[in-house]
Amino acid sequence: LGPTIMAHGTEEQKQRFLPDMVKGEEVWCQLFSEPGAGSDLASLTTKATKVDGGWRITGQKIWTTMAHDATHIFMLVRTDQATPKKQQGISFLLAPMDQPGVEVRTITTLSGETEFCEVFFDDARTPRANLVGELNKGWTMAKALLSFERIFIGAPNLAQNALGQLESFA
Repeated sequence: LGPTIMAHGTEEQKQRFLPDMVKGEEVWCQLFSEPGAGSDLASLTTKATKVDGGWRITGQKIWTTMAHDATHIFMLVRTDQATPKKQQGISFLLAPMDQPGVEVRTITTLSGETEFCEVFFDDARTPRANLVGELNKGWTMAKALLSFERIFIGAPNLAQNALGQLESFA
């Protein structure tokens, strides 16, 4: 998430989130997958509706790694229901986990591990300032984030460079 905020976040988001990420004071998890959407991520139904000063979030995410240990989340949500293509009308939001309306349930795997979770949103809230990138352009943000992940996985030297830049910024 750090490189995505560095590339696409506002100055306020960079100042607010990057230092705590680098210090490890905030733990983030990714909420993309949903029941019923399978590998078709653009079919997501979790939605965020504009309310005074922010967003009201309702829906469910699944297969979230270590959500029960996270302090914050970044997620894709539906912000426009009436778009011609399902990849449109999706936004990329940041939110705190420790709030009313967010419930995390662990999923016990066949091996007895509980690293995966379901996350339910029942009128959870996040400030309007926690929108990363443009409204309804979350698909673009997700692709950017996933490209940063691929760099970190496939090229350790590039990852070291990106981490060095993040450290300098912080």
